[in-house]
Amino acid sequence: MQIENDHDKEVYNGDISYVEDVEPNDGELTAIFDGRGEWRRDLSIGLNHIGDVKRKTGDAAGAQRNYEESAEILRKLVLAETKNTGWQSDLALVLGRIGMALADQGLESKAVAPLTQGRNIIAMLLAQSPSDAKLTAYRYWFEDKLADYTPRRPSRR
Repeated sequence: MQIENDHDKEVYNGDISYVEDVEPNDGELTAIFDGRGEWRRDLSIGLNHIGDVKRKTGDAAGAQRNYEESAEILRKLVLAETKNTGWQSDLALVLGRIGMALADQGLESKAVAPLTQGRNIIAMLLAQSPSDAKLTAYRYWFEDKLADYTPRRPSRR
């Protein structure tokens, strides 16, 4: 049971949890509280779907707002469970969506930052699981989009 409020992690005095992992050498314990992370992830996916519909119907700014709300939820989940690679992957993908929504608004130069953040998360995950075909496909997608939106330097002859 939690005995202190931790507003950053949204865990409060009296919350019941179960131990997921213990690292005796590091003195680190990972606890899961009431499965709240799963419904939050579901909420973030729902926001992504709403954003996808908005983007397909031409409301890129509305889509961006939904994607950013989803990303904020996922950032909190990743901070609460740093070893959850699924949530890290979800965060990377929503950052890609933010980049695409920015590009749809003609803000290609602003699209580069979230695309780069997403690519970096995927690269970190791929370093941990180099044979993961899905992560490899995501990396190629991010690299392709970054090549589209990153200004090219003139070549010197």
